[in-house]
Amino acid sequence: CVVVASPGMLQSGLSRELFERWCSDEKNGVMLAGYSVEGTLAKHIMTQPKEIMRSDGLSVPLKCSIGYVTFSAHSDFLQTSEFVQELSPPHVVLVHGEKNEMGRLKQGLEQKFAGNMQVHVPANCETVRLHFEGDKIARVVGRLAESIPKEGAEVQGVIVRRNFRHTIMSISDIGRFTDLKTTEIDENEVVPFHLPFRTLHEYFSAELDPVETLETDGVSSLRVCKAITVANTSPGSYLTVSWQSSPENDFLADSVLSLIVRVEQCPPNIVRAPLRAAEDRSVGKDVFEAAARVLAETFDDVNADEDTQVIRVDVEGDVAEVYPETGTVQCGVAEKKQLVESLVVPVIDAVTPVKL
Repeated sequence: CVVVASPGMLQSGLSRELFERWCSDEKNGVMLAGYSVEGTLAKHIMTQPKEIMRSDGLSVPLKCSIGYVTFSAHSDFLQTSEFVQELSPPHVVLVHGEKNEMGRLKQGLEQKFAGNMQVHVPANCETVRLHFEGDKIARVVGRLAESIPKEGAEVQGVIVRRNFRHTIMSISDIGRFTDLKTTEIDENEVVPFHLPFRTLHEYFSAELDPVETLETDGVSSLRVCKAITVANTSPGSYLTVSWQSSPENDFLADSVLSLIVRVEQCPPNIVRAPLRAAEDRSVGKDVFEAAARVLAETFDDVNADEDTQVIRVDVEGDVAEVYPETGTVQCGVAEKKQLVESLVVPVIDAVTPVKL
């Protein structure tokens, strides 16, 4: 007669009752299946004691045979080591099992994979900190992928992360390769202006470059630096300044608006010609400091050299040199040169004494 009963560690239940009834008869036997925890009756009888204590506290002789087979849902050392070898992880953390057995497993794994991984056996509530370093690979798609960039060349675009994958693309390709949508913001500012429009045209032509004259539906307008539109929407009353918002265009728009206000507040007969000869633009300490201050408020990296009277500005990786004495700016990128000029030239003009 064979009876299959649980629990397997004989701590209670049907298996404990049957064992206590039959353990004293040498004709009987018990077969333990699977691992038994220290302190349990199943673990105790594997040491072949002469007697055991029943649940009621009485001792009875142990005469039945004791057998043990591996019959467990948990993997053994061979299976565990094969799994670890297949993954080849830098770290292995053992979190479930009896302390001594996990110590043996750790030792076996360290011997088999010496130098290739770290095996951790933390105690309960012990924190394990792992540090991982790895390169992220991004795929270039769309317009940016039309030509292979040369080594060291800069690639401008956006990085989109989705499902742990990184993709680099042009802003114009976002709607094509993702579910995202881009938004363009058109800015419009209405500014009072009661002077003839040609006054502003002449002043802008001297301060900013290029300045184009446009005529749309009978409304005269100026296109400044190919980005800002100044429309004479109500002659003798107000102007409308329009532009597509961006960091560069917003800087330019601020400069254009400040110039309009300046021309409006200064009568034409005392508005000083913006471009003066170098000998007439004698720069003093106040002019130099004012130019350096307005640049420092806009850019992070500004180096003002009082000895050489040159202000060097880092504009997103490109260096622009400002010469307050002549009111000129030198930069290899035309757009960034215009940006710096639009900021600093009005300040130099405003601080330098006006010659009437």
